Formats: sequence, C-alpha cells, structure tokens
Amino acid sequence: MGVKRKRVERGKEEEEEDDLLKLKLWSDTWDVMKKLNKSDLDHHLRRVILPSDQVRKHVLPFLSKSERQEVEGKNEGLNVHVDDLNTGSYYFLSFKKWKSNGSYKLGRDWIQEFVVKRQLRKDDMIGMCWNQSTRGFCFSVIKRSPAYPPPDPSLCEFARKNLRLSPPTPDLFIDALES
Repeated sequence: MGVKRKRVERGKEEEEEDDLLKLKLWSDTWDVMKKLNKSDLDHHLRRVILPSDQVRKHVLPFLSKSERQEVEGKNEGLNVHVDDLNTGSYYFLSFKKWKSNGSYKLGRDWIQEFVVKRQLRKDDMIGMCWNQSTRGFCFSVIKRSPAYPPPDPSLCEFARKNLRLSPPTPDLFIDALES
C-alpha cells in the first residue's frame, strides 16, 4: 500500500510514493557503524570511539535530559546496557563524550568484554543501534577483516618465476639418517 507525497528540493517538486508497510531489513538497523582502528583495540586506552555525527543523529535524541547530562558531564559517563547480539550476552559500559575533541566513546570493560572475548581486530566492522527498552546499545560484528592481508600479486608472480622448491627427499634417505 503506497502513500503519495510531494517533496520539494532546491526548487524542484517531485512526487514520491512511500510504502508504509515496507519491511526494514536487519542490515538497515545499524545506525552507528564503525570500522575498528588500532586505537579502538588498545589495551591502555580501553575505549572505542564512536562516529560523532551518527551518535548525535541516532542516539542523543533518545536520551532523557539527565542521561544526556551524564554523557556530556565531567563524571564517568552514563552506564549503558550493551547487548551483544552475536553471542546473546550483555555487558555494562560507560558512554561518554570527550570534551577535548567532542567525540563519543564506550569505555570501562570494552577491551575485556568485546576486544578480547570477541577477538576483534583492526578493520572489523561493528554496528550498533540504540535500544529504547534497555536504554542501551545493541551491538554486532557486521564484517570481519581478513585474518591476513591478501598477498601482493606482483610478489606472487616474482616467486613463481624466480623461486624453485627443492625436490622432495626420498623416504629411504630420511630413514638412513635417522638410524
């Protein structure tokens, strides 16, 4: 069932049809997405930095005035419930705004409960969304980074042309060496 509405953008008027019954896919639910970098995994820093623009748009509007004050205040931050949807477990992390650079972070047990237990690596893609009922985040690892970077094709070509493996050693020769 579609609903027609007009959209005016920069002097152009267009008619669009919105499908009110359109199913929102699970992959569309990640309002806060982050490709992990080295500092997000650092055991000394003990936090993950969240994209500020995404937090401002998809999380802060759903916080109460007192929750927002805890996030943006000088204290330890807001204690939030974080559901790990991949493992079915949940943890409590601190959610805080850094005054120095205006970014938002999840801290406290981030390293132990997520980086270590989930074996997170640089370039893993994580997704989160705000859950109104738990007053916290839903978390998921969306995409794992490759365990090792793919080999450089030019090096593979060089190895094929220039390196030769020695022929296998006959078992009789090895048996003689062992006795």
